[in-house]
Amino acid sequence: MSIRLRPGFSARSHEIHCTGRRHAGPVVVCHCQRPGAQAADRGVLQAAGLADGKRICIAGASYGGYATLMGLVRDPYLFRCGFEWVGVTDPVDLFSRNRTDIESVWEYDLKLLVGDPEKDAEMFAANAPVKLAAKIKQPLLMAYGAQDRRVAAQQGTDMKKALEAAGYTGLEWVVYPTEGHGWRALETNKNFWGRVERFLERQHRQRTRRQALKPDRGGRGAAHEKSPGAARLPGLWSFWGAISRDGGAKRGSR
Repeated sequence: MSIRLRPGFSARSHEIHCTGRRHAGPVVVCHCQRPGAQAADRGVLQAAGLADGKRICIAGASYGGYATLMGLVRDPYLFRCGFEWVGVTDPVDLFSRNRTDIESVWEYDLKLLVGDPEKDAEMFAANAPVKLAAKIKQPLLMAYGAQDRRVAAQQGTDMKKALEAAGYTGLEWVVYPTEGHGWRALETNKNFWGRVERFLERQHRQRTRRQALKPDRGGRGAAHEKSPGAARLPGLWSFWGAISRDGGAKRGSR
């Protein structure tokens, strides 16, 4: 979701847009930190018939990749797994880019919408996935384009290293050498979405297997009776909305 102001939008729309400024992470995930929020979310989704509360995956690209990682950090047991591509892992790194495909927006809007890396250093550190890697517990698929001029592939590499340093072993990782901020080539799309399909299928099978082996009240595996042999920055959000007219992950801009 992004918010972009257009002629005719109300003052309330402008208020909502401004509310996201200089909040690179706290507001995005604050809902998940409320007592009982996880169980409530599951219950709402399941009651509405929208999802199996025990098989929810979080996913997204670019800012959505950042939100995916923060979702897994803040809400590890709401989400069964996550996958992200070209996602931001350290918002501060955005300020170090010398050349991007959206230079004017980078120069004038980044500090306004996301925050100042010096004045807001504490806020950035508290909401950078790369600094919170040890909190991620669920399986994760990450993909990056080596030619990305908007979110450097190094952001993904740094996150990968942070996960490995924390002893995390649930990562599936891929870098596409000729791609930028999104996938243009048909073969890349086929490869990536094939990976996603297999990744999700593995998570489904693993959960099904654990459920089958979960002891029932009689101390036997649940599958025993049926078959004896069966064995989860609005500032960053607003920033991405402001630049979406210049191309985004969906159009494969570099």
